[in-house]
Amino acid sequence: MIVTQENFTKIINIMDTQKVLFIDTETNGLEPYLGNRICGVGIGLSSGKTYYFPFRHLYPNSSNLSQSQLIALMDVLNKAKIIIGYNIKFDLHMLMMEGFIPWDKDLIDVLVGVRLIEKERFPVLGLSPTIERIFGPGSANYDLETKNILKKQKWIKNFALAPIDILGPYCEEDVK
Repeated sequence: MIVTQENFTKIINIMDTQKVLFIDTETNGLEPYLGNRICGVGIGLSSGKTYYFPFRHLYPNSSNLSQSQLIALMDVLNKAKIIIGYNIKFDLHMLMMEGFIPWDKDLIDVLVGVRLIEKERFPVLGLSPTIERIFGPGSANYDLETKNILKKQKWIKNFALAPIDILGPYCEEDVK
């Protein structure tokens, strides 16, 4: 579900009660210390519900959430006890630039687990190949299809240029 001004408070209140959060970030580049920033955050709950919080989309007429709502999201993330993600090191760098404090949390990077368990049999450990191995052929089609759109529109290096209705569902699928 794409988070809007209207449903933000309700969703934040639900997330505020969660000890475990699954996370993925979408950004306008790969260098947090050279000025790249989050354009959206995907959050998953243990119940299977997923949310996309759009913040800095540049696509015309994007319904971004405000800076104060980004701060409120960071407050909720700072209360979580366990944060799980795939290649979470990247996400942590981006989130820390927004006020996330990871020091008192259990951080679980699924990529590290995959590397430890499957590296010998499967040298390609990206998210899409891992999804295909675990959930079967076609289960990562969303990734390939979305990346084709992003490449075709020349948004692939700056996801902030993409519309929320394209990037949001993609991010939510990554969180799942």
